[in-house]
Amino acid sequence: MTTHHDTPTITSTHPYTDNHTAQLTTFLADTPHHFDGDGDLVIDTPDGEIHPRPGAWLIRWTDGEVTVASPRTAHRTYGPQGLAGRLRAAQLTAAHWHQAAINRGWAQTAHALTCVLAALDGETDPNQLGLDQPDDSTETTDKPEQAPHEQYRYATTWSEYHAGRRAALDPDHDNPKGQTT
Repeated sequence: MTTHHDTPTITSTHPYTDNHTAQLTTFLADTPHHFDGDGDLVIDTPDGEIHPRPGAWLIRWTDGEVTVASPRTAHRTYGPQGLAGRLRAAQLTAAHWHQAAINRGWAQTAHALTCVLAALDGETDPNQLGLDQPDDSTETTDKPEQAPHEQYRYATTWSEYHAGRRAALDPDHDNPKGQTT
């Protein structure tokens, strides 16, 4: 099974200007490439040759592969207003409020923000994201209509919520034989 930890992420980018600069040489150091008869860059990949045009962005990934994005794709995906820029802003904001929750002793909020940060990092396992499925087929995932009881006011998962709900509705839930303690 592939996890979010197996997915390559961007390590660096370089704007391609059609000039054979020292920065380009450094960026492509370990990448199979050559220049064709016209002096144009050709990057050799397992999927074939890539011929970047001036204005394209060269993107290095954690698995070592270099890919090319058009200026439009680079701006929409990797720019500050693109998906990657928005993701970085969301991660920064969640990390700030996560630390603030820790500093204030708000354990439930800190836990919830840990789950949000994991999701922003690419985690997809519901158990790692604090998402539980109801453990009883008679239970519903609908939110309660009344204010929560004290027993499950701080529940962080549906299982904890439903366990507290059962305890509130059935005083003998933890003591099925009615024994006194």
